[in-house]
Amino acid sequence: MTRPTFILVLVACWLLMPGSASLRGAEPVELKRVGNEIEVRIGGQPFTTFYFGPEAPKPYLHPLRSAQGIVVTRGFPMRKDIPGESTDHPHHRAMY
Repeated sequence: MTRPTFILVLVACWLLMPGSASLRGAEPVELKRVGNEIEVRIGGQPFTTFYFGPEAPKPYLHPLRSAQGIVVTRGFPMRKDIPGESTDHPHHRAMY
C-alpha cells in the first residue's frame, strides 16, 4: 500500500470509528475509487477527490468543500477555465 493510500485509509477509519458520529453529525462517509482517484462523499454530497498516481506530481485533495458544500480551494492549475482566477503558483494543488 502506498503512503498516500495508507493516509487516506487512516482518515477514513477515523471518520468511521464508533463515537466519532456525534462529531460529524452521523453522516455516512463514502469512498469510491476510479483509477488513480478516490471520490469522498459525506452524507451523499461531494466533499473532495483524492488524486494520486504518476500523473500527479504529489498526491492531493481537490476541491475541498465546506460543510455547506462551498468550494474553499481555488481551481488553478487543475482547472484553467475559471474566469478571473489567478494563474500563479502552478505547482500548488489544493491540499497535499
